Amino acid sequence: MSWCARRRLWEGLDPAQEREQHRLRRQGDPQRCGGRRGFRLQHQHFDHPAANQQLAQTGAQKARLTPDDVPLVIGCGPVGLAVIASPKISGVHPIIAADFSSKRRSLAVEMGADIVVDPGERSPYMSWHQAATPAGYDGSRYAQLFGFSPKLAPAVIFECVGVPGVIQQVIDGARPALAS
Repeated sequence: MSWCARRRLWEGLDPAQEREQHRLRRQGDPQRCGGRRGFRLQHQHFDHPAANQQLAQTGAQKARLTPDDVPLVIGCGPVGLAVIASPKISGVHPIIAADFSSKRRSLAVEMGADIVVDPGERSPYMSWHQAATPAGYDGSRYAQLFGFSPKLAPAVIFECVGVPGVIQQVIDGARPALAS
């Protein structure tokens, strides 16, 4: 007897339910059980403003931002604008926002972004590095080890674009800014 047939008997599934569970398993549903065969990341599109706000608040809460942090928001669409509003309400500043659209950058300023960057003209990671570097910062190993200079603010980057591959670009782009 196959594994699927035993599971069907155990759970009392009819064939239609089993096909639906198999479809979810192939699409990478997190509630599924079974192997990782065919697992892929599913992108969710949130068009409802309440869903965008809830998603942004949850992300900001999980980031545990402090007033000394310098958040960088990549993408100023509906979710990105809601993410910008959450740290602003909490008193976190400066907030850096990056988007290719000038209209979205102007909306980001209205929502509370302190610095807006066009990624086509200037690297948002270098802008973050400049804003996160305190006066008198010495990046040498010994100055940081013995606490002789102020510390660089931690990198808090929110990826709000939702396009496949952007997270890897964020990781690759933030590395050189942090290394300098």
